[in-house]
Amino acid sequence: MSSTASPGEGADQTSDLPGLFSRSVRKPPPVYDYAAVPDRVTGGRAQSGAEDTALLKINVRGKKIEEILGENDDQEENVVTDDKVVVTDDKVKESKEIQKHDRMAQVKHEDSKPRQINFETEARTVFVGNLPSSTKKQVLKTLFSPCGKVESVRFRCAARPDMKTTKKVAVIKHTFHEERNNINAYVRMSTVEEAELACSLNNTQVEGLTIRVDMALKGRSHDNKRAIFMGNLDFKTQEEDIRKLFSKCGMVENVRLVRDSTTGIGKGFGYVNFVSEDSVGLAIRLNNQEVCGRKVRVTRAVRKAKPGKVMMAGKKEGKFKDKFDKKKEGKYKNNFGDNKKRFDRSQSYKKDKKNVQPEGKAFQGLSSSSDKKQKRSFNKTVQKNKIIAKKLAS
Repeated sequence: MSSTASPGEGADQTSDLPGLFSRSVRKPPPVYDYAAVPDRVTGGRAQSGAEDTALLKINVRGKKIEEILGENDDQEENVVTDDKVVVTDDKVKESKEIQKHDRMAQVKHEDSKPRQINFETEARTVFVGNLPSSTKKQVLKTLFSPCGKVESVRFRCAARPDMKTTKKVAVIKHTFHEERNNINAYVRMSTVEEAELACSLNNTQVEGLTIRVDMALKGRSHDNKRAIFMGNLDFKTQEEDIRKLFSKCGMVENVRLVRDSTTGIGKGFGYVNFVSEDSVGLAIRLNNQEVCGRKVRVTRAVRKAKPGKVMMAGKKEGKFKDKFDKKKEGKYKNNFGDNKKRFDRSQSYKKDKKNVQPEGKAFQGLSSSSDKKQKRSFNKTVQKNKIIAKKLAS
C-alpha cells in the first residue's frame, strides 16, 4: 500500500526547511578565568578560528592574552635556566655534604685554609704559649683581666689525636695527642698598652707549666745574641724538659720548640732565649747533654739567609743596590763613554812588558823531612769546657 500526502501538508514541510539552516545551534563559548595563568603553557590547543579571535580581544586585568602568552614563554625559558642553577646548587650541596662526612677532607681543608691577618687587632693581641691542654677560656680571662679588658681568647696549635680529627673538634672535645700536654692561645686586649702590660705575665706558672707571653706580631723577631739553637731533640721533648736543663746557666726568657703545623708534634729542634748574653756562653758548654734519651746539639743561634734572598749585615738591600748601580754605571761610562782611552799596539805592548816578571830559577819544590814529629795539640779551653759541663750536668 502506498500512502499519499495531501498538498497542504507538503507545503508546510517545505516552508519549515529554510528555518532549520537559519537557526544557530552552536553552544555558547565557555567563560574562562584568566586571572591565574598556569606556569607552563602547553601547545596544540584545538580551538576554532572564531574562538581564537574572540579570546585575543579579551583583556584580563588590562593585559591582552598575547602579552600573557609571551610572559609564559619567558617563564618557560627561566624554568630551564633555573633547572641548570638548581643542578649546580645540588652539586655544591652534595660536595659539602660529602665533606661533612669525609673527615680527611675536613682536615685537609683546615690545613690549606689561608691565614688572614688584621694588623689593627693583631697589634693588641698577646701570644700565650706552653699552656696546659686542660686550660679553659675563663682561666685565661681571669689571668689577664688585671691588665685590662679581654675581648677574645682563641686556642691554637692543638695536637690532633689522629689525622681524621680537626683541630677545632680536638679543642672542643679536649681530645689531644697523648704525647703532647700543652697548647697555645691568643688573647686579644682592648688597647695596645694593655697588651704590652700583659707581657709582664711571662714565666708565670699555670698548673705546673711555665707559660710564655709575648706580643703576637713580635713573635717572629728575636735577639740572636741572647739565644741558642738546639738540635737532635726527641720529638716528645716538652718545654719544661729544656727549661730544667738550661735554667742552671741563667734566667730563661722563653723556650721555643718548632712543631709540625699538621700533627702538632715537634720537629726535633728549637731555641732558648736568655735574659742575659752571658748565659749563652755557659749554655754552649752543655753541648751533648742528654734530654729525653738523646744527646742535644747546642750552638749559637745564627740567622741564616733564606733561598732567594740576600742578607747584608748593617746595610739595607736598597741602598746597597743603588750604590752598586752607581759604581757600575760610572765604570762603564769611563770605559765606553766619549772620553774613553784609545790604546795603540805599542802602548799595549809596553804595558804587557812591564807586567812580565824576570825569569829566575825554576821551582825546585819545598824541602820536607820526615824526621820531625808532629806535636799533639792540647787545648786548655776545650778541657776546661768539658770539666764545667760535667759539673753543670751533675
